[in-house]
Amino acid sequence: MKTLKKSQQPIIILQGKKAAQALKHFNLADQKSEDRLTVSEGIEQWVNWLRKNDSANKTSQYRTYIQAWAESSNMGDKPISSVEEEDINKWVNEEGKLGTRRVKLAICRSFFKFLAIKEILGGPNPSLLATVDYNVMTHEEKESKQIQPLDEQQFFTLIKHFSDSLADLQKRLNNSTYDALTNKLLDKRHQVMFWWTAVVISRCTGLRFGDICQLEWKCFSGPQFTVWTDKRNRRVTPPIWNKELFDTVLDAIPPDDTTYCFPEERKAYMGVNTRPKLVMQFARLCEKLGLKGIRFHSLRHTYATDCFRKGVSMPHISMSLGHTSTATTQQYLH
Repeated sequence: MKTLKKSQQPIIILQGKKAAQALKHFNLADQKSEDRLTVSEGIEQWVNWLRKNDSANKTSQYRTYIQAWAESSNMGDKPISSVEEEDINKWVNEEGKLGTRRVKLAICRSFFKFLAIKEILGGPNPSLLATVDYNVMTHEEKESKQIQPLDEQQFFTLIKHFSDSLADLQKRLNNSTYDALTNKLLDKRHQVMFWWTAVVISRCTGLRFGDICQLEWKCFSGPQFTVWTDKRNRRVTPPIWNKELFDTVLDAIPPDDTTYCFPEERKAYMGVNTRPKLVMQFARLCEKLGLKGIRFHSLRHTYATDCFRKGVSMPHISMSLGHTSTATTQQYLH
């Protein structure tokens, strides 16, 4: 072994078997413990970070998707550094419509971007090479379902249904003599009241269903109706389509919670297992009333189209809806 000095910094030169052993020891010592994390451990770190920096809604959704990928690909117990783009490609392209596949790929990229920034990845980012394979998709899978707006007749069909249902429930409550039946009727009335309020708010402001479920009383406290949307955390102050109708439903919301307008629905919407059941209630209602092809998001399209017909500029409509681009808003106009 020879020792050379340069600028008083010793350089050790090893030769032969000792050099190989020293290099191996150096590589093992220099390797970060994070590089040896499994995919499941990486997911836990990502989810914990999401909880601190993002909404609970996105955290539960992202966790569901990324855990589905880990289980489907049998990657949970494998080191993060062993993941290749094919492990992501196979899961992204195994089933689902185009929009679903794009969401799956976007969430995978978000996960691996986090690992790369935290220096946990320990190598190239495999998600950047993963893609949605259009060649394995059918025409139906590629085509997105067109959302149609509600016309005025359909909107008032919903309002009349809610009004008639509430009147009938109140009559039955007045005649009820059994606690079990009374509680059941009260729950049903609460459900009808929520959907009546949610439909009117969305028609008057263009808010998404998730934003309505998470509405806070403070949204109404300022000079304008202001909401921080759950999607992309954008602040919107939409002009109200019918102020009189809007104020009527606000007065009907029971003050059950000091922060949230709809605490029960908010809890259900935030749950991965309970959200689909909540959303299906409206789909079943529309089917019952013969409103074919109508979704809750149709109300958002109705609001955008109505604003456009009244001469509101495209950039202003886009801002009211919380869109990042007017190109997205253009798809809402019918």
